[in-house]
Amino acid sequence: MIGRATALMIWNRTNETPEQPDPPEEVGTSGSFRRWLAGMISPELRIEAESDPLTGLNNVRTDERMVRKALDDRRKEPGTATVLVRFRADVDNFKVFNDVHGHAAGDRALDLIGRVLRGSVRMGEILVSPARVGGDEFAMTLVIPAEESPDRIRRRLENEVSRALRREGFHRAGDREIGVSVGYAVAGPDTPLRLLDAEADRSARSRKSANGRSRPRPPRGRRA
Repeated sequence: MIGRATALMIWNRTNETPEQPDPPEEVGTSGSFRRWLAGMISPELRIEAESDPLTGLNNVRTDERMVRKALDDRRKEPGTATVLVRFRADVDNFKVFNDVHGHAAGDRALDLIGRVLRGSVRMGEILVSPARVGGDEFAMTLVIPAEESPDRIRRRLENEVSRALRREGFHRAGDREIGVSVGYAVAGPDTPLRLLDAEADRSARSRKSANGRSRPRPPRGRRA
């Protein structure tokens, strides 16, 4: 953990203009302090402090900050013709994939899924934050037209990831099928992020259970 004295020394060496702000008083694990320090040293370190190192998506702290800001902005401007939707995507059978193909292949699969999700935004949709929020869990927060169907976007995300995994040969692990189960929650006028995310996560888990991807594929000609 870096102390304030060291922070001030770095600040003095890297800033020549007097209008630059002093570092914040709370230096422990303060997110604002770490973002300030990374920005003072190099833009690359700032990106590293805010991103998931494997996928380059936002990390949990950055995701929370960006989504909370979007929710706050919407509260200040009610009555817009758009809605904010939180999507959560869980990778199906990822532990089995790692056991069969190895962790290096697992990392490549996660990176691929992250790139597909981030690149899935369509015209008329605003990407608030793409994030990796757990080992095999992703979040996508979008602002979409009010007439748009979140369920249609959910199906699109699942299908695009499935096609990408199949192209790379990452769609099977033994008798298990690899894909993503996507759930979502639509923010109300005063929905806090904690409840919005929990609802989206429950939706994803329900989707995972309903589509049966956590169970072995039955032999051809038989039903589970």
